[in-house]
Amino acid sequence: MGQPRIDGVLLEWGTRLFYPGAKRGRAGEEAKPVRFGRPTPKAIRKRIEATVYRVPQVMVKITGGSRGMIRLRSHLDYITKNGRLPLTDDSGKPHTGKPAVRELAEDWKFSGSLIPEISNRKEALHISLGMPAGTPAEAVIAAAKEFGAEEFPDYEHAWVFHGHQKNPHVHLVVKMEGRHFKRLPTRKPDLHRWREGFARALRQHGIEADATGRLVRGVVRNEDLLWRVKAREDGRLLKERTTHGTVTVQESSMEYTLQAWGHLHNALAESLDTADQKLARDVKEFLAGTPMVQHMAALEQARQQERARGQEAQQPGPAPSW
Repeated sequence: MGQPRIDGVLLEWGTRLFYPGAKRGRAGEEAKPVRFGRPTPKAIRKRIEATVYRVPQVMVKITGGSRGMIRLRSHLDYITKNGRLPLTDDSGKPHTGKPAVRELAEDWKFSGSLIPEISNRKEALHISLGMPAGTPAEAVIAAAKEFGAEEFPDYEHAWVFHGHQKNPHVHLVVKMEGRHFKRLPTRKPDLHRWREGFARALRQHGIEADATGRLVRGVVRNEDLLWRVKAREDGRLLKERTTHGTVTVQESSMEYTLQAWGHLHNALAESLDTADQKLARDVKEFLAGTPMVQHMAALEQARQQERARGQEAQQPGPAPSW
C-alpha cells in the first residue's frame, strides 16, 4: 500500500472516528471542513496518538437548565456559593456578592424577551467545563473565557470557577435567547463541537487536552451523572444508583468502532514509516485493554459456549441394550 493510499485510509476512517460532524469523501479524497479546520492525515495521526497515549480528556457537560427566574437565581446562588465566588459576565466584569449576582440576573430578565418567574421552556443553559486534578487553574479559566467568547458571541453568558473540589472546573451559564432573539441550539453535534473547542483552547495555553468520544476510547459502561458526583462529594447524595457501571452501548456501534480502528491499524502497519508502524503496535495494545474489546470478547465466548451446548443437545444418546 503506497503512502498516499495509506494517508487516504487514515483520512477516511479517522474522520469517521474523530470528526463525526465532517462530511467524508472516498478514500484519498479531501474531507470537508469542520469547525476548527480541515481534517488532514497529520491531524488524524495526532488524534490517534492522543487517544492511544491517553492524553487527558476535557469534561464538557450540560448539567441542566433554568426554567424561569426562580430557578436561574437559585442556580446562580449555588454556583457562586451565595455570592462568595465572583460571577464573571461575557464582558469580563466580575459580580461579587449576592446583591451583585441578583442584579445580573435581573439584567438577563429584561434583556430581550421577558423571562417569567416560572417558565415552561429552558431560559438558561448550565454547562460545566473541567479537567483532571492537577491542571493549572489559570489555564482552565483562560480556556473557558476564550471558549465562551468564541462559541457564544451572540448570547449573554457568565461563569464561575470552582477550584476547591477535586477537579478544577468552570460553571458556565448561557442565556438561551440570543441578542438577535435566536434560540441556542443544543443538539448532539453542538456538544461535540463544544468539547473540541474547549480542548483546543486548553492546548493554546500549553495544556495537553483531547476531546475524543467515549466509545472511540473503548468506554462502554455508563458513568455517574455529574450532579451525583458533586452531591456525593458534598455529602448531599441521599441514594446511590444501582445501575451504575452497566453497558449502555449497542453492539452494532461497538462493531462499527472496531471496524474503523481496524482500518486505521492496518494502514499504519503497512506504512514504510517506522513511526507509523510503532503507532500501529500501540493501537493494537491500546484496543486490547479497552472495556469495549473485553466486552465483545466475552459476548463471543458466551455465544461459542451456547453453540457448543446446542450441539451437545442434538447428539443422539447411546443405543439401548436389550
